Amino acid sequence: MAAADGRADNPCPKEFEEIGGTVMKVKRKIRSLLVSLLCAMLLAGVLPTAALAEDQIPTDNPRYTTGISRSKTATPLDTATWTSDVTLSLPSAEEKLDSDVVFVLDGSSSADSGVVDASLSLLRDLKDTAENSGAAVNVCVVKFKRQAYKSDWFDLSTNYDAIKAAMETTYSGGTNIHAGLLAGKAALAEHPNISPDKKYLVLVSDGSTYLYSKDGNWASDTPFSRSYYTKENYKYNAGGFSDNALYEPNNHSEVNVPRPKTTSNVATWQAYLADVAERNAESNGDQYDYHINYDLNFNQGIPSDDFKSQPAVKRSANNRDMAFYYADQVWQQIKSAGYNAYSIATQDSSAGAGNADDSYYFMNYLNGGRSLDFSTIRNEILYAVDAGSYVTDYMGYVENDYNFDLVNDPAKIYVTVGDETLEAVPLQENTYGFGWDKENNSYNYVLTYTPAADGEEHFQWDINVPITNLRHVQLHYTVKLMNPKTEAGTYGTYDANGSQGYDGLYTNSSATLCPRATGTEIVGDGQDFLKPTVSYQISYYTVTVNFVDEDGNTVAPAYTSDSRKEGSAYDVTAQAAPAIQGYTYKVTTGDPLTGTLDGNKVITVVYTKDNYYTVTVNFVDEDGNTVAPAYTSGSLKEGSAYDVTTQAAPAIQGYTYKVTTGAPLTGTLDGNKVITVVYTKDTVDPIKPDPVKPEPTKPADTPNTGDSSHMFLWLGLAVISGGAVIGVVIANKKKNHNR
Repeated sequence: MAAADGRADNPCPKEFEEIGGTVMKVKRKIRSLLVSLLCAMLLAGVLPTAALAEDQIPTDNPRYTTGISRSKTATPLDTATWTSDVTLSLPSAEEKLDSDVVFVLDGSSSADSGVVDASLSLLRDLKDTAENSGAAVNVCVVKFKRQAYKSDWFDLSTNYDAIKAAMETTYSGGTNIHAGLLAGKAALAEHPNISPDKKYLVLVSDGSTYLYSKDGNWASDTPFSRSYYTKENYKYNAGGFSDNALYEPNNHSEVNVPRPKTTSNVATWQAYLADVAERNAESNGDQYDYHINYDLNFNQGIPSDDFKSQPAVKRSANNRDMAFYYADQVWQQIKSAGYNAYSIATQDSSAGAGNADDSYYFMNYLNGGRSLDFSTIRNEILYAVDAGSYVTDYMGYVENDYNFDLVNDPAKIYVTVGDETLEAVPLQENTYGFGWDKENNSYNYVLTYTPAADGEEHFQWDINVPITNLRHVQLHYTVKLMNPKTEAGTYGTYDANGSQGYDGLYTNSSATLCPRATGTEIVGDGQDFLKPTVSYQISYYTVTVNFVDEDGNTVAPAYTSDSRKEGSAYDVTAQAAPAIQGYTYKVTTGDPLTGTLDGNKVITVVYTKDNYYTVTVNFVDEDGNTVAPAYTSGSLKEGSAYDVTTQAAPAIQGYTYKVTTGAPLTGTLDGNKVITVVYTKDTVDPIKPDPVKPEPTKPADTPNTGDSSHMFLWLGLAVISGGAVIGVVIANKKKNHNR
């Protein structure tokens, strides 16, 4: 059946094709193998859903929901090139690579030097891999007998000897897996800055447990047990491993689900443990629990002060039933918290025949029914995916909406391993290799690109070497939006890693990790990466030029350009300097006159109002009296030159020029100019008659009436005298005029 986008439902086919050279042989199991095997068993009806808890990650983790740590990120869309840089990362780019490893070692089993040696060998491998990776590996050692002993945390890179000493420390007296797991769980919770999926608990025990710490006090040396013995027939093995020698409810299979002795099948063990809880409730078994005093009870054969005898009824649960039950409860809590938990079953002949059956199978039940060893755990802690895994990645596409293409340029495609960059080497058309491996004559990573239309464009990234959990391996490439919109609006919402679940403008329609489990098979249906989204905005803008005076008053209509698309070039130099009658340009403020539109542009051109002035010349005498009409020029623009030299020196009858005061006769107008020309009034000399010597006169005969001869004589004299006076006056006027 095909998916809606035309691709196969399962992007991880079982067949495997070698691409880009010889694929390295798979030498290590990977953590994804565990997930996939459990999935297969679940589909077959063998495992209950709870068995998948090992790789469950808390739902508030934005990187991924289940499986292998992985992430995909995209940078914001660059609208200058319409490109986004995409990164695929294993493990997740957001994940802190520091790890916590807690060893929970049974005091009985770990007394065997082989267990300690195997544990230290695992740590040496972790130490070597973490070196120069920038990742820290923290180690805590929990040893348990009847109680648990928890060490401090040690940095593996610097405290290897201290870890070794903690592992080699021995304790004695009883077996309480429940206490050990409680202490281990407490240790796992102590570094909240480290992701749960980077925390590992390794339980090593023969499984022969019979004590429990139901009050949660794992450090107490007086844990709990119960016994069918009475005070009257009390013996040293009461409440111990062999308490069932007196009575064994698991032998009554007709009413009870007995403890499995030949299988680690999860469903079988879960049925048994559920029945234990029911039997305990029905028989009111909790009231028969008492505190163990190891020396008093087992060495001296004396019961504790709070000892109680449990009735030997068929539907009851003995001390070993409860020890298994409590240990399983904590184990499930550890796994449901997202921690990685592994159980290694060991053989310990000192535990008696019981160790060969139910105890051993209980330890493997904790692993989901499988047997683990240190080598397997080493690989699951160290490696995210193994050689032969690959990723398929389809470019983002929605018909009639958007289309992203891979930028098929070797300079834009590269792989980083930690701080090391592996450049793309073209192998053939559309195929690139990264990181040449001389020993295996192949590239560590190969990308094969398939150009196509209608959403089928994709590439396959082949991983030919194991990828460690302690160093990021990332594929970097660039995609380009081929058909951006032209209409104004906002398209898409940016989500760098896809954690928000936005719909639309995916840089990639899908990306799926296909983890390899064996050399010839891909396990499961693949693990999808989250899909980042990008966004962009199409906007149109204008350029406005305002013309104002110094007070902000408009002095000419504003200029506004047509709407232009964001990113367009603009130039309003010609529009921003018009001549305006009565005003002079002063300054331009606001946005530049030329540039690129990234918003509306507003430019303000400021003008200064022009001023006009006159030049006035006043003509006065020394007393300030006007002696001639004043001269006033026409209005002239401020800054204009003026010259009133000609107008400032007129001849005025009866006056003589004396001095000019006030503004200069020539200059530049910066205000009204007033010039005063002062005149002095001319002085007029009086007429002095010439002296005439008087002559004695004869008495004139008075004419008689009617005698006209004397009358004419007097008239003649009068005319002569008047003419003389007129001549004198005319002579004086000519004299004054010639001064």
